[in-house]
Amino acid sequence: MEALPKNITIEAKPYPFTFPLSSTALLLIDLQRDFILPSGFGDIQSGTNLTEVTAAVPNCVRILQAFRELELPIFHTREGHLPDLSDCPSSKLNRQASAPGSNHSKVIGDPGKLGRLLVRGEYGHDIVDECRPKRGEIVVDKPGKGAFWNTNLLEELVGWGITHLVRISIIGYDHGIILTEVRLSGVSQPSAA
Repeated sequence: MEALPKNITIEAKPYPFTFPLSSTALLLIDLQRDFILPSGFGDIQSGTNLTEVTAAVPNCVRILQAFRELELPIFHTREGHLPDLSDCPSSKLNRQASAPGSNHSKVIGDPGKLGRLLVRGEYGHDIVDECRPKRGEIVVDKPGKGAFWNTNLLEELVGWGITHLVRISIIGYDHGIILTEVRLSGVSQPSAA
């Protein structure tokens, strides 16, 4: 394999973004069957067509493959809970079922076609086959939307010397996740001034 360039620049708005490859990793957020496949938690809770979600998976695969070919670090997260749901706050457990005008028939932990919804170890909790982690890729299980809260992700990133992340997610509540992750990671945010 030929030597990698020290830095890579991606054309972006409002300006191009340059980052050092030696301290950059890929972070794939919650590319789980429960969020992407029909009859999973996302499908049950949203009641929407998953066409756009599933159509994004090939793009995720292309980026994942590029990082694998470059032999750069790859981290995956999975949102889910212990089988006894002891790490699931009651507010999270019940909010979908009690939402006004809700047609949600199931909540976290209920049995579904892919196993118990958002429960660790169930078929639906695992990452979709197209993005399945390979040996040496880190998988971080998390009990909520934020990848840094109540997980070892920050310690893993520091241990690997990672200062820059290329982040992939196809979940609809993504904006909240980004802000949560930035706040919990200790990364400084640009001011709105």
